[in-house]
Amino acid sequence: MEQGEYTISLTVVDAGGYFSEIQTWNISVNDSSNPIPDISIGGISIDDELTINTNQRVQFSSFGTSDNVPIEQLSFQWDFGDGSIESGVGLYEVGHSWADGSANGTVYSMTLRASDGTQYAEKSILVRVMNRVPREILTDSLQTHSLIPLSMPDVFTDDDGIIVEYRWSFDEGVNLGGGSLSLASDFSETTSFVANPIVGWG
Repeated sequence: MEQGEYTISLTVVDAGGYFSEIQTWNISVNDSSNPIPDISIGGISIDDELTINTNQRVQFSSFGTSDNVPIEQLSFQWDFGDGSIESGVGLYEVGHSWADGSANGTVYSMTLRASDGTQYAEKSILVRVMNRVPREILTDSLQTHSLIPLSMPDVFTDDDGIIVEYRWSFDEGVNLGGGSLSLASDFSETTSFVANPIVGWG
């Protein structure tokens, strides 16, 4: 119902079929209450900060938003702080993931705006997006023979970026020349900073 002045009329009929006089009232309909937005995940309200990983999709809900208008008729706007915005009437559930994070967490301000067409309110939370730690992908053991160089395989992958530094350590000393080896070759190197060094053991 739109805001405004309305007239209510009432007539009653008794068992004998007699009608009463018409009674009328004037009523003023207005909306002076703001919606109270709620942001929750799995039924738990989020009030301050949320910490997640990059590319971790989160299902947000605003079903707990209260107003004098049914939630299905409220207009919701979700601003995720990364340039993405979703909006619509009755859009009280959305899913989102953030692609960019950092070791200390990249912080985004996510804002939900709820409107009943007359009044509106906003709620903001901080979303800290953490960079994922590189994960090991090598499951097989490595085997080689003395004086036969072995090209080291990819051991780790980074799901949300690229690996920018490698630090190989060889406790007993190896040859990193990559060519033919003999017992007279140099086996004194103990570190390598390339992705796939060619390693020979004496």
